[in-house]
Amino acid sequence: MEKAEEDLAFAKAGFRETEHYALVLFHCHQAAEKALKAYLTHVGKRFGKIHFLTTLLKLAIAVASELGEFKDACRSLDKYYIVTRYPVDWTAVYTRLEAKQGLEQAEELLERIQSDVATS
Repeated sequence: MEKAEEDLAFAKAGFRETEHYALVLFHCHQAAEKALKAYLTHVGKRFGKIHFLTTLLKLAIAVASELGEFKDACRSLDKYYIVTRYPVDWTAVYTRLEAKQGLEQAEELLERIQSDVATS
């Protein structure tokens, strides 16, 4: 969880201090990925070399069905995993609003997982 929190803090700083929203969104994805992996590790679930949040979330939902409320957030954040680092479409522009939404989604997921881990 510590690494997830670091990614989220970095994304927040990037949001405040820059207009590099692609990087903000990438770090939001990374924070969510690391949080889900921390949760899966905590509950003893194996996950392999997976980077897609929707796949990791499915594994987590098998343990805690209430995590299903994050399906849309994970689907949304998955859009930022590859194209924010490897510009397949060089015209891709990410807005402040997208970055704000990504931050909110990642932060909510981290808070929920931290809460679940603390109570188990």
